[in-house]
Amino acid sequence: MNPDLLGTPRDRLGSVLVEAGVGVHHTARVFGGLHRRRLPARDIPDLGHAAARLAEGTWTATADVVHEAPSDDGTTRLVLTLHDGARIEAVLVPMAAGRHTLCVSTQVGCAMACTFCATGTLGLTRHLSAGEIVAQVHAARRHAAARGARITRLVFMGMG
Repeated sequence: MNPDLLGTPRDRLGSVLVEAGVGVHHTARVFGGLHRRRLPARDIPDLGHAAARLAEGTWTATADVVHEAPSDDGTTRLVLTLHDGARIEAVLVPMAAGRHTLCVSTQVGCAMACTFCATGTLGLTRHLSAGEIVAQVHAARRHAAARGARITRLVFMGMG
């Protein structure tokens, strides 16, 4: 399987690009496009012919918010669909002055099987990759920004 760019640490990204036939000199541009601008790899500007090689030799994890459920306590549960169709949840927790903490999933499902928890009743399907966790954060940031909020902290769900 081709490497996932979102899950590749910056110090390894140059070698992943070279393996994909893309010059190492594009490392900063690709990293910035993926993480600062939160762009899909195909939309990173100024890659020229390297963009096609990048698309052929790598992939980028994706997550899309498909449902939101606001709660009376101010939190908002987000349901996200991953590249393979798996669904996960993330929770936006309001703090002060438009800031939010994002509680991210690390698994599809849960192994604990707690009867009071909808996720627990599904069982554990798999763990998320680093790229899928990053994609989840990017999707939640886009979602929050469209509503005038910003995510300033990340926490991991206490599943299992």
